[in-house]
Amino acid sequence: MSKDTLDTKRKNDFPEWLRILPLADCVVFPGAVIPLLIDDPVQIRVLDEALNGDCYVGVVTQRDPDELQPQAKDLVKNGCLVRIRQMVTVQEKLLRIRVEGIARFTVERYKTEEIPEPFMLRAKVVYHEDKYEPAGISKTDYQVLTERLTQQFDVYAGRSVTLPEDLKLVVKNTNDPARLTNLVAFALPIPVKEKLKLLAECDVQKRFKHLFTLLNQEIKSAQLADQILKDTNTSLSRMQREGYLREQLKAIHKELGDDGGVELLHLRGLIKKSRLSDEAMRVARHEIDRLAAIPFSSPEYAGTRNYLDWILNLPWRKEDQNPRTLAEAKRILNRNHYGLEALKDRLLEYMAVMKVSDSSSAPILCLVGPPGVGKTSLGQSIAEALGRKFCRIALGGAHDVSEIRGHRRTYVSAQPGKIIQNLRRLGTRNPVILLDEIDKIGNSQMGAETASALLELLDPNQNSTFTDNFLGMPFDLSHVLFIATANWLEPIHPALRDRMEILEIPGYTFDEKCHIAVRHIIPDLLKKCLLPANSIRFEQGALKRLIESYTHEGGVREMERQLASVIRKIVRMDLEKEDAAATSNRKVRQRILITAEKISEFLGHERWRFDQPERISQTGIALGLGWTPEGGDVIPVEATRMPGRGELILTGNLGKVLMESIRIAISFLRSEGTSLGIDLSGYAEYDIHVHVPAAAIAKDGPSAGLTVATALASLFSGRRVRSTLSMTGEITLRGKLLPVGGIREKVLASTRLGIKEILLPEGNRSDWSDLPSNVKKQIKARFFKNTCDAILYALSE
Repeated sequence: MSKDTLDTKRKNDFPEWLRILPLADCVVFPGAVIPLLIDDPVQIRVLDEALNGDCYVGVVTQRDPDELQPQAKDLVKNGCLVRIRQMVTVQEKLLRIRVEGIARFTVERYKTEEIPEPFMLRAKVVYHEDKYEPAGISKTDYQVLTERLTQQFDVYAGRSVTLPEDLKLVVKNTNDPARLTNLVAFALPIPVKEKLKLLAECDVQKRFKHLFTLLNQEIKSAQLADQILKDTNTSLSRMQREGYLREQLKAIHKELGDDGGVELLHLRGLIKKSRLSDEAMRVARHEIDRLAAIPFSSPEYAGTRNYLDWILNLPWRKEDQNPRTLAEAKRILNRNHYGLEALKDRLLEYMAVMKVSDSSSAPILCLVGPPGVGKTSLGQSIAEALGRKFCRIALGGAHDVSEIRGHRRTYVSAQPGKIIQNLRRLGTRNPVILLDEIDKIGNSQMGAETASALLELLDPNQNSTFTDNFLGMPFDLSHVLFIATANWLEPIHPALRDRMEILEIPGYTFDEKCHIAVRHIIPDLLKKCLLPANSIRFEQGALKRLIESYTHEGGVREMERQLASVIRKIVRMDLEKEDAAATSNRKVRQRILITAEKISEFLGHERWRFDQPERISQTGIALGLGWTPEGGDVIPVEATRMPGRGELILTGNLGKVLMESIRIAISFLRSEGTSLGIDLSGYAEYDIHVHVPAAAIAKDGPSAGLTVATALASLFSGRRVRSTLSMTGEITLRGKLLPVGGIREKVLASTRLGIKEILLPEGNRSDWSDLPSNVKKQIKARFFKNTCDAILYALSE
């Protein structure tokens, strides 16, 4: 069977070139009549030209409905020829038109030359006829398909409340199979993507199959929606009944003199007893009046009741007193932490001011130091010394400002931020709150918003009126002692850093680590293993071997893990020697002495070794010193040369500042080489390669300038650097030696590796004087103002 819905004569009358009218989210089918509102000036021009001509326009759907000025690349290739049947001007630059779909087409190409407007499109199109394939299907078969589709559409139309009545009648009275599929496809509320598939399909039988599938899905969705609506109406009826009964109960309470019910009376009593701020009292009374008018079954009732709970349970005026004397506070700090004398003095000064002053503004402290030095535990000790409650808030990776300021009450399950939550839990308005890892706040835009929220929180002049989004009213945080911790200051926003008093906690010396291990860590580990005190004792040499060969840190965290590993192995060995009846006793029968040799047996091969003789046995090598958030480190710098064209090769994952320091060192040596006894006349005949080992670790900073200049001077002169010498310092083109930071950590790293002498800038002499005397006994420092003098000393071996 073959039938053509477009007779050849009419088809030949259709224009080959069409004016194109883009539609954002609408698909027009042949035979469908659709109203459109047009407010785009270019599209209005398209319609004016069409009305002055043959009234034909091609409508094509946009790929992106949000595109305001679609071009050819923004349109799909299939469209529909339409005839403008009516156009009415609603107001200036706004038209209402009615168009009728005529025929399908495919765009061959768009015309780009001689277009009056930049986005007014014309296209050459190819029209498509409806195909009745395969040929074996009879006219009767298509009539059966038409009747079945009409019946199925009637079922859907009976359940749809949005389908226009006139469209229902048109579909019901249509007998032409092709026209029926077009009208049903136009009427169904299916995605634009599905409608475009139906528009592109010329085979009528395939359109029938696709529409049957889509209609079945829409009917099932409508049935499900009806069931949900029925269930909802049942639920609403139950809620209305409960509301009616509650109103009756309210009237009974009123007759009994119980105005507002038992719960409301209880809440009013709590408001009177609570020591709320003036604004909190006003808000609480307003909310309880609102609560009295809200039905108990309403979701708003639960939200308002929860809000009142938060207001009534916050410590608006409640404070913990400070009964401890300065002597008691000092004893607590010394008991819990060894060393850190400067930091302890600052804390005792703060406590002394608190005792003699009525000022309630607390300082904002920031403890900066390597991991494992006890920043978090120091915060706990400060709270204990002050006689206050303590809580810790982890800021590592925080990226949502609501963690600080809370959620607004409009959100479901909204709650205050962590600050207000912890104040309610602690029940006091003057606790010690530790903001842990403040330098690890996320670097995204939301992380920046979190840092901005902390600006108000950590400003003593602003946090007295801190407003949480959930509370919606100020809460005085000026009585809270905020203590922030960080491994280093660089990632912290400068404005946030300016609001805090920075207290640096340096890495521990070897003697301090030994004292901490003997006095704190080992007794705690024995207690956890249920072993008697002093049942396991470590020799000084054993601790030295463990600290120097199995740890590499400024703190004591890794040392604690290694000590725990040794004690666990001892417990296991002892239990394996016991018989089955004695294993439950879990006690070591005799005291065990751990020597340096046993440390190697328990922990295996040394993890950290530094082979000095091999490194310093060659020219072009010098030992530099670096600082990291984990503490100091000794970093060798290697330099070599080979025949070439004077190029400079830099490797080792070096940062921009470090690479600039290397270039400064080369320029300095080329200009001042004669004073150092170095001949650089043939410099251009060699390529220079400078390498800093451990390329997986990024390195940067100016303090390697002296080390690089010394390594290059050793290379060019053929003289080795002293084998037990390390150095640090920034150099200038004129040879001045400038001071650098991190001297304590760098010196400790040198002593850890057995270095006997260190070269420092003269400007760092004051940093050297602050070091513990036992450290200064282990290593000798030499100070220089001039780079040449330092290099000559380093090469004088």
